[in-house]
Amino acid sequence: AYSNVRVFESADPMPHLISLNLDELKRSYETRIAASTLTEARLSGRQILRDGSLTIVDGEFSDVSLFVAGELRLMGSPKFVAKGDTPVLVVEKDLTANLSGADIRGIIYVGGKATIRGQGIITGAIFADEIDISGGVTVQSFDQDETTKRPSPSFFRREIRWNPVEGGEGR
Repeated sequence: AYSNVRVFESADPMPHLISLNLDELKRSYETRIAASTLTEARLSGRQILRDGSLTIVDGEFSDVSLFVAGELRLMGSPKFVAKGDTPVLVVEKDLTANLSGADIRGIIYVGGKATIRGQGIITGAIFADEIDISGGVTVQSFDQDETTKRPSPSFFRREIRWNPVEGGEGR
């Protein structure tokens, strides 16, 4: 149970959300990786695209935005820090995380289900069709982190604009 969390369903009126055209966002990612597993990787200052599923075990990702055109598995204690308004993680399908001391700071978009278990801190927002968080995972808003002052919503469901229609609202 989280005492300082707002969960928004698909109800009126919805809070103002960032509208993303993910096809356009995907085209903007300049670095592509072929590896299906990254173990103890150290990356900084990049927008990384993985065409297909990806497993990340530990590692440090500073000022990195990762777009996974498939499923993403996070294991161990990965550390992600985003700068600016670019999401730290964009996952087209499901996100499964079994964490042991992870520190993720930024916005997470998941096209399917986000299942997050274990130990870790997520500072930011999670947008997903379904969210399942258990264990010792703490999700806090940006304004609870003294080093980053930003808006404070923590969870959003069913509000990802995956295939917006030209001139329309998408779904």
